[in-house]
Amino acid sequence: MHEKHRKELLEEARSIGREICLEKGEVSIEDVRPLLTIPDHIDKRVLGSVFRGPDWEFVRYQTGTRASCHHRAIAVFHLVDHKQMELDL
Repeated sequence: MHEKHRKELLEEARSIGREICLEKGEVSIEDVRPLLTIPDHIDKRVLGSVFRGPDWEFVRYQTGTRASCHHRAIAVFHLVDHKQMELDL
């Protein structure tokens, strides 16, 4: 039962990430997290997999701004344009 909830949370987070990325050109988990409600029964570390997969490409690291992350480096991503990749082949 909880696995389904994690999957739905990740899908929602990725959808939010896509919207932000289309608007700003790039996105980090710090952009997504404030717009997401994480149920108490879900380990917040699951958000580490939001930008895994073929749709996302790492851009750079930036210093985290949330106090709980102790200013650790966080990754910034952008969406991969699969159509452009096919044209380049």
